[in-house]
Amino acid sequence: MLIPRGDYLTVKEYRKQIGYASCKPIYSALKDNRLQGINLYGNWLILRDAIIMEKKNKSGEYISVARQKRIQKALAKKLFADESEIDI
Repeated sequence: MLIPRGDYLTVKEYRKQIGYASCKPIYSALKDNRLQGINLYGNWLILRDAIIMEKKNKSGEYISVARQKRIQKALAKKLFADESEIDI
């Protein structure tokens, strides 16, 4: 089995990175193939920049993508004092 190159996280590390309180939704997403991961001898490895694809909400965008945009915007506000410089 060949493992593609990249930085991988365990489920617990990934949970901390995305700010979830529990590992349960991550395991559920792995099981439903909404999150790409590699099961290596019973341990899941997830790419550092992987995104959980969730069911669509009423706006038509994926929930995780909308959440990611909010996080990026908040981070950009911390980095830049003037919002006119931000192009997201």
